[in-house]
This record gives sequence, structure tokens and C-alpha cells, in this order.
Amino acid sequence: VANGDTQRARSVLEAVSGIDAEDRVVSPETRTRRNLRNHLWGELLLAEGRARDAVAHYRGFLPARVAGVTPSDNATLVMLNLPFRQDGLARAYVLAGQPGEAIREYERLLQPDRTQHEYEILRPIYHYRVGLLHEEAGDEAAAKRHYDRFLEYWSDAD
Repeated sequence: VANGDTQRARSVLEAVSGIDAEDRVVSPETRTRRNLRNHLWGELLLAEGRARDAVAHYRGFLPARVAGVTPSDNATLVMLNLPFRQDGLARAYVLAGQPGEAIREYERLLQPDRTQHEYEILRPIYHYRVGLLHEEAGDEAAAKRHYDRFLEYWSDAD
């Protein structure tokens, strides 16, 4: 998808979409594969410019927060943090011309429920992206707050 070959990406995703579809017992590994496949479908829809379809897709599959995540549940940790780019729904809202919804989604991503997901990675780039959206909406104070947080996190980056 990243190189722009959406036709090839679509054919590969269609070919693997049936794998483990019939599994009666959904193992953590199956859950992870399905999650990654769903993220790829969302990325494909975004690359094709299908904003409404991407919004509907992401809203329909994003995993509900699951209590009891532990470091020993590697598949769940992977599902929470991979792919690294977890902002598909927010980007779909931007593409659909719904910046308010995109802001809400980025704010949600920036405030994971630490009582349930203490192992979920925060992505500093989301502060930058939501800062841009706040700036475009004319909320300079919120934009500055997010830009400052972004710079704070990235001050020691390589």
C-alpha cells in the first residue's frame, strides 16, 4: 500500500482474507492476524481515497479495550501496539472532512486507559497531528499544548 500499488495490495489482502476465518476458537495469534489484516484493509481504503468506507471499516473493527492485559499475553500486546501506526480512523476522518471527529480520535489515542492497558505505546507524532488540526480549527491554545508535548517527547530523539 505504501508504494502506491493498491491493486496488488488489494489482491494480496483478498487472497489471505479467508485464512483462519472458520476458526471456532479464536486464539490470541488468530486475533492478532485478523487485527493486522483489518489495519491493512483500512490503509488500502485510505490509499484509494475512500474516506467514508475507511471510517466505517475502522469503526467496525477497532478492538474494544480488553481488561487484564499482562506482559505474558504477547499476542494481545502485539495487537495493542502493532501496526505502529494506529491512527487510521483519525486519518479517515480527516480525509472525510470531519476534523472534529479526527481530533476526538487523536485525543482518545493519546489517553489510553492505564488501568487496563499499561503496556500500550503512546505515539508522540499524534500530538503533532492533533496540534495541526486544532490550529486549522483556530484553537491556538490547544494547538500549542499539543505542539509543546510533541517537542517534549521528541527533544532527545535521534
